Amino acid sequence: MSIRGIAMTNSRKLMIAAVMVVLGNALVLAQPQALHKPAATADFNLDGQVEFSDFLLFAGVYGQPGTGNNGKFDLDNSGMIDFADFLEFAAAYGQQARSTYVDSYELKDDAYGTQVSVIVDDASRTIVTNSLPNHTTGVFPNDGNPNSISAQSLRYEFPIAPTFTGNSTSAREPGVAVNGVPYEPGTAESVSCRTGEFFRIEALQEVYNLGFDVNNAHVQPTGKYHYHGVPKLLVEAYASDDDLTHVGFAADGYLIYYSRSGAYQPSYLLSKTLRTGENCVASGPNPRIFNLAGTLPDGTYTSDWQYKEGIGDLDQCNGTSIDGQYVYIITDGYPYIPRCLNGEFTHISEGGRPPPRGPRRRGRP
Repeated sequence: MSIRGIAMTNSRKLMIAAVMVVLGNALVLAQPQALHKPAATADFNLDGQVEFSDFLLFAGVYGQPGTGNNGKFDLDNSGMIDFADFLEFAAAYGQQARSTYVDSYELKDDAYGTQVSVIVDDASRTIVTNSLPNHTTGVFPNDGNPNSISAQSLRYEFPIAPTFTGNSTSAREPGVAVNGVPYEPGTAESVSCRTGEFFRIEALQEVYNLGFDVNNAHVQPTGKYHYHGVPKLLVEAYASDDDLTHVGFAADGYLIYYSRSGAYQPSYLLSKTLRTGENCVASGPNPRIFNLAGTLPDGTYTSDWQYKEGIGDLDQCNGTSIDGQYVYIITDGYPYIPRCLNGEFTHISEGGRPPPRGPRRRGRP
């Protein structure tokens, strides 16, 4: 086919598509009772707007089963991507589908004392927060965490146009939740052995009691409340009909989501190599000597985990590209929150010290 013929064919397709969108909107107006999906559901490429680029993605799978990767196009959950789904899409066409927290906003909750101000300009997103969550927390101090929650004075500045590097650069504090509470997946607690081995204690494990609440969060000696895993009450508060819930901003500028269906799985597994280490002690006062040599990795220590590319849906930093948009996913399994970032960023603070009395053991390490 000639270049002219190709151009005419493409133009004809665009005209047909445009007519379909107009027709769909007209039918939607005539049958409003059949429509129920929010605009964000039809924002297939996650660019914040339901527009023609989303329609092209939809048109590419029209008539196919709504399973697997095509599931998001099956807007009426019928199992088939058909005209009913087209009506759903047409209803959302032209609408803004951005998270409420993508642009500038202020969040204040007198009941919890939450104060967050986010200013977005052409270059950056500036977050000023007192780090007090807008949801119920556990009781602090507690047996595993002797610290009390207090208001902070924190300021973060992240790029608004991320630059992807793919370098998987380690980040102790990879980002901030939409409610201004920092994400800090790692811990300061550790185990050192006289034979030279060093083990970083994981936050979410069953051997050492670090005093976490239902939000997988606890408090630093400075009074800063922070998340080490899925912030459950935050997710519940901001969840919609969409599977992906926007829950934060990464330091490199990319957005952080949580998948309520668990559709995006991490690519980490437990090592099968037995640990080494004798005459080991955990950080904190009144240390007890124990041996780790010959014990099987169970997730108690960060080094128990290994990244294996391809076994899950996410990369080493718990990131993935969804219709051309790179995002990070918080997961129910390790690493829970990204431990590294794939975009350019400036390191945030190194966080606080471990609780003065050190971690309390629940059982054998």
